[in-house]
Amino acid sequence: MESLNKKKSVKHICRGLSIYKTGRSPFWHARIYDPLTKRYVVRSTKETNRLQAMDVAEEILADLKAKTNTNHAASKDRSFEHYARVNSDMMNRAGSAGG
Repeated sequence: MESLNKKKSVKHICRGLSIYKTGRSPFWHARIYDPLTKRYVVRSTKETNRLQAMDVAEEILADLKAKTNTNHAASKDRSFEHYARVNSDMMNRAGSAGG
């Protein structure tokens, strides 16, 4: 017996973004790859029409990218200040070792 959760039809929109339908739901779902966490995020588009679902999926992707950019900018270990401090510490150690 075939699972009802199996993806019945998958449409790739662009790199990292695709939509699909399962047997359990009449709605299309958006599947988005998150490169920071290296995982997929799945959201329902709440659309039964494929073309409308593609538009909603692109909106979901834009929203996730906007949230990721604000979260990414707030990350302490990836900020410019962090790398400037690391570089400064390395230069201080190199200067004190040579002198």
